Amino acid sequence: IGFSLYVWNSARSLYIAKEIKSKLSSVIIIVGGPEVTRDNDFILNNNAIDIGCIGEGENTFVGILTHIIERKNDLSEIPGLFFRMNHSIMFTSQPKPIHDLDNLPETSAKP
Repeated sequence: IGFSLYVWNSARSLYIAKEIKSKLSSVIIIVGGPEVTRDNDFILNNNAIDIGCIGEGENTFVGILTHIIERKNDLSEIPGLFFRMNHSIMFTSQPKPIHDLDNLPETSAKP
């Protein structure tokens, strides 16, 4: 389950994530948005969160979903995230900036 965290919804979203995790412990909680940074202890220390996208998350999120679908366990090769391993928070390298928005995958939604 993914949550976009902004200053106005973080506390509420993290409460919902905690409630979900308490009832469905195997569910993977992924967060992203401007509040997810390497120095935001409010986010990093929340045990309901399994994975966080740091910075531009468009490609990072696709990488996470691909890993989950392919049942890969090693998230360390995906740039731009934090995850929990053995009760520690692990950070991956920073992703390259997205310079050309036309290179992002298209959605099926059409105007």
